[in-house]
Amino acid sequence: MGMIANTVGMIVTLLMGTIQLKLVLDFSWSEALAVGAYPFIVVGLIKTFLASWIGITVRRRLVQANMLQQKQDIPA
Repeated sequence: MGMIANTVGMIVTLLMGTIQLKLVLDFSWSEALAVGAYPFIVVGLIKTFLASWIGITVRRRLVQANMLQQKQDIPA
């Protein structure tokens, strides 16, 4: 779930930046994408993976140290 949330956040951020480049600097869509989105996609995906992995690892360690309770199912 964290990976999906991070990926959606990255897409929204890149989309807003690309739209801003298009409108403010009067770039074409292909120029705005080339400058504002394409260079950051790979790095963003790497950061998304690392943030999700680190979050899962920290949560597991906190549960093992009894500093956090395990998530329990909530009845509907």
